[in-house]
Amino acid sequence: MIWANASENIKAFIIQVIGQIQKIVDENNVGYYLHGSLAIGGFNPSRSDIDILVVTKKALSFQEKLSLTELFLKISNNPYPIEISFMNRSQLENWDYPPSYDYHFSEYWRERYEECSEKWLLGEKVDADLAAHITIVTYKGICLRGEPIKAVFPTVPTIHYTSAILQDYKDCLNDLEIDPVYSILNMLRVYRYLKESTICSKLEAGQWGANSLPEEHKTLVFQAINIYTGKISESNFQSQQLVEFKELIAREVNDLLTQNFQFGIEEAHQLKNS
Repeated sequence: MIWANASENIKAFIIQVIGQIQKIVDENNVGYYLHGSLAIGGFNPSRSDIDILVVTKKALSFQEKLSLTELFLKISNNPYPIEISFMNRSQLENWDYPPSYDYHFSEYWRERYEECSEKWLLGEKVDADLAAHITIVTYKGICLRGEPIKAVFPTVPTIHYTSAILQDYKDCLNDLEIDPVYSILNMLRVYRYLKESTICSKLEAGQWGANSLPEEHKTLVFQAINIYTGKISESNFQSQQLVEFKELIAREVNDLLTQNFQFGIEEAHQLKNS
């Protein structure tokens, strides 16, 4: 599923979210931009986050952050989980890596906000993932409200995008048995990008892997795809298949990194030992 054919319930929820944010940031807003699976494909209402980037004219105040936290604790996962980041114009115009941001919320952050939100709202923070999110926004994002994407976002240097997805890739190597569906599809997404310079969704990466990987790995990939798309419920993955898949992808990715002049032998060696 993508935004164009999303249900009226999903669209109404997102419009409601934007409306509530608008009340908090008021005239400080620049725009609201959809990225992730609902923009590039593969959104599953039963397991996918709604991914949004919000751009403001100036940095958010502490009170605005408190109000946003109260809002997202109430509205996220009711019924759809939200992953959202706020950046201001200066952070985009004066690009640095890893990029700075003013505020972030996701269900992963819910517990820390419930325990002590003030602690996590102080100061400006950085997040390498934003290089990947902005790349997706400029590639295939949706402007939900506000200024056009091309007028707001910079072109992220390829090396910054690659570095960002490699950080996530390393997490997937470690979390493969804990979260196999996400890890399998995201590892394939990184592998395909390094091999073909193709930016794709997790679902597209899975379909590509199912067609291009050796036969002995296809069952595992199809299992991940079917769970991700909701065709089957959660099921156990065979540990040996996961190990063999990890070894294959790690070997292929490391070879591509070594061959790629953007990343030297040292970076590839670090990945091999991660």
